[in-house]
Amino acid sequence: YIPLGGNRHGRGRQVANIIATFCLSGLWHGPAWTFVMWGLLNGLASIPGLILGHGGRRRIEATDVPQAGQALPDPLSVARVLVMFG
Repeated sequence: YIPLGGNRHGRGRQVANIIATFCLSGLWHGPAWTFVMWGLLNGLASIPGLILGHGGRRRIEATDVPQAGQALPDPLSVARVLVMFG
């Protein structure tokens, strides 16, 4: 991802870098189109969070665990996990 330019050349280039990285990681899992498609689908699932501003790195703190009365996790994140790993 970083050798391709990372996120330093605009949003379109960042999206293309993510798709390429996930496709290559799929190919790394095995030399079959099913693995490449798996990578492509994972890359595509990452794009909405990136566009909506949920794709940045942040440190997870102990206070990130929802307590009673706090807001629930982002619905887009929950849906993405359920679709990809459900």
